[in-house]
Amino acid sequence: MQTNSNEIGVFTHGKLTRSFAFLISGVAIFFYTRQCIIAKSIMENLTAKMLLYPQSANFYYAMKLLTSLSLVAGLVVVLIIFYTLIDVWGLKVIITTDELIVINTLIKKFPGTGRIPCDEIVEIKKGLFRFKILGEKNSVSISGVEKIDLLFHLIYECKNNKFKDKLKL
Repeated sequence: MQTNSNEIGVFTHGKLTRSFAFLISGVAIFFYTRQCIIAKSIMENLTAKMLLYPQSANFYYAMKLLTSLSLVAGLVVVLIIFYTLIDVWGLKVIITTDELIVINTLIKKFPGTGRIPCDEIVEIKKGLFRFKILGEKNSVSISGVEKIDLLFHLIYECKNNKFKDKLKL
């Protein structure tokens, strides 16, 4: 997505946040791999015991089901962490003299990206992990970028058209 040459500020996550997200992703993948190895050995052990003791087949089926569900739950956790990694590494918030632009440099159609003209910004809502900036027609959402207080100040200045006075546009 191209931006205008009248950029006032560009905000991203800091190096420490990016490094931490990358580290957490690596740890999650490592532990999920370990979980898969352990689950495979449990499944093989349960299959062998089920063949030896067919009268307890229901118990072994229940244990296999629980093991499979734990793998699914682990995969969901890894996918959430991977989503967060993409958000942290790709998020770019650009404020110009007339609009707020939220893009993800890794995935173009990432949830929460878009453009809002400064005149249309209605409010900023704080969610559990993200801030939602509501416009009259659409909305964008951002996670806590570095110097977010300055970003909110610039959004306020943009909303009140104070940039145009300062830049003599």
